[in-house]
Amino acid sequence: MIELKNVSKLYSVKNRPGVSAVHDVSLNVANGEFVIITGRSGSGKTTLLNLIAGLARPTAGQVLLDDVEVWKLPDDQQALMRNHKIGFIFQFPSLIPSLNVLENVLLPTILGDKQDKDSAHDRAVKLLEEVGLADKLDSLPRQLSAGQQQRVVIARALINQPELLLADEPTSNLDEQTEAEVMTLLKEMFSKKGITVLLVTHTDELIHYGTRAIRMASGAIVNPPVQVQVTT
Repeated sequence: MIELKNVSKLYSVKNRPGVSAVHDVSLNVANGEFVIITGRSGSGKTTLLNLIAGLARPTAGQVLLDDVEVWKLPDDQQALMRNHKIGFIFQFPSLIPSLNVLENVLLPTILGDKQDKDSAHDRAVKLLEEVGLADKLDSLPRQLSAGQQQRVVIARALINQPELLLADEPTSNLDEQTEAEVMTLLKEMFSKKGITVLLVTHTDELIHYGTRAIRMASGAIVNPPVQVQVTT
């Protein structure tokens, strides 16, 4: 599903040397993998995720999704790809405070036609049931705990039935128990829906939730990869 070929990302800084966030990374991720990428803050994890999502343009190299080079697509096709093929879980919930839970989950479906919007409503209700929030559809984000808000974000990321789910430090602001609950939920969604998942974290303790683990340092993938026992 994902192929990176010698991808680099250099951020220019005025009157200073550029910052190399990702350097010459090549990576293949097959359909149906749950890949966890670890590394310290500043190791390039989030930048790598943004490059895969088409949110950041590489300075060099190629990013391919299903054999299609992302940055050769016109802007409108890139936007459609991100909307329909990719679900994204950001580090912080980023829910719209004035919208209730159901409305927040339905946000990515705004571009759909009427028939799709009708079916999206049913999908949203079902997803919220699956993440344990069937009784919170009319609640506002401020009425939810941090863990509940992250469950809403997971449902929102899945509403368009994406093939790929990208998660950027999805448990970084959660306590240990809630972190375990959210990671267990992500693993359940991965198993039930057959999607491909890439999750970045600075916490090595989470790697057993994945099917493969990769470590980054100084913008590159550590070679050899981190040796861990992960569940299948």
